[in-house]
Amino acid sequence: MTSSVLRNITALTFLLSTFLGGVIYHIKHQVLDLEQRMQGINRQIINTNETIHILKAEWGYLNQPKRLQGLNNKHLQLRSIAHYQVASYQTFPTLVASRQHKGPDRIIVARKKEGSIAT
Repeated sequence: MTSSVLRNITALTFLLSTFLGGVIYHIKHQVLDLEQRMQGINRQIINTNETIHILKAEWGYLNQPKRLQGLNNKHLQLRSIAHYQVASYQTFPTLVASRQHKGPDRIIVARKKEGSIAT
């Protein structure tokens, strides 16, 4: 081979290695940026999980039966449900939409057993 061919091959090899070095450098920095973003997202996930844990603990405290009973006694004065107040769906009277309906305060109820309509 002649010296000019060797020079050209050497120059081409130098340019190719320089280009590949630049590409590898660019990819390395992209990977580092992605790793930093991933670490930030992982920190956010950890913080969110800790917040969820705290909120579950607070919710458990707020739903303690003794605390709820105290709030009921203080603000609502609700009573316990008696056994005769519990009914199945079949025992409820059927609400009937009627053309005779003459106002927002009037509800028409069809009683199944009696066969009559009461207002």
